[in-house]
Amino acid sequence: MNIQKPSFLYKWYDKRKDMYYIGSHKGSPDDGYVCSSKHMLQEYKKRPEDFSREILEFGEFQEIRTKEYEYLVSVDAKNNNKYYNLVHSYPTTHTSSPKISKIISNALKGHKHSEESKKKMSEKAIGRVVSEETKQKYRQTRMGLKNGFYNKKHSEESKKKMSDSLKGRTPWNKGIPRTEEEKIKISESNKGNPAWNKGKTSWAKGKNFTEEHKRKISDARKRYWKRIKEE
Repeated sequence: MNIQKPSFLYKWYDKRKDMYYIGSHKGSPDDGYVCSSKHMLQEYKKRPEDFSREILEFGEFQEIRTKEYEYLVSVDAKNNNKYYNLVHSYPTTHTSSPKISKIISNALKGHKHSEESKKKMSEKAIGRVVSEETKQKYRQTRMGLKNGFYNKKHSEESKKKMSDSLKGRTPWNKGIPRTEEEKIKISESNKGNPAWNKGKTSWAKGKNFTEEHKRKISDARKRYWKRIKEE
């Protein structure tokens, strides 16, 4: 085993609670690093004699991070009461090599979040505020060639599959009226932007509708505005 490589994968074992923690670290095993889990660190500081660490593998940082993810997924650590790990952290694909990206993709196939996991993620996201700086950084990682869908188009078959998958679903915001604050924000964000249909020819231009057709359009609009007012 080559211990000169810069990163390693490790496993902690808490013999009192019979629990594990899987992690990776960019450094050496004797640099004093314990782990990134606040919960496990609290337990470790109280009773370090109950913990023992095993070095599972050495390697380049990106590869070790991927190994960590694969291991966590294999034991479903975040939903496993025998593990301190709360998430299945993995390296982002836009910074990974094609080989690493393929490993991550294969590890994700067939994996579905449990209802409990979805609830935890939802609760964790409540009240979260993302700074403009963070938003801008995220945009930069998804622009141009960095975007996996750059210069591509959905096939008709893909469009049909997406359409079929959405049929019968109730929109998440159905029946939820917008607050005055939200309306103001939307209004402010649209100021100065040209209308989406500016310069476009109306689909109805040059068409002659029957009286019955006109009545149907009128009734549909009345129902729409009535529903809007009720919301």
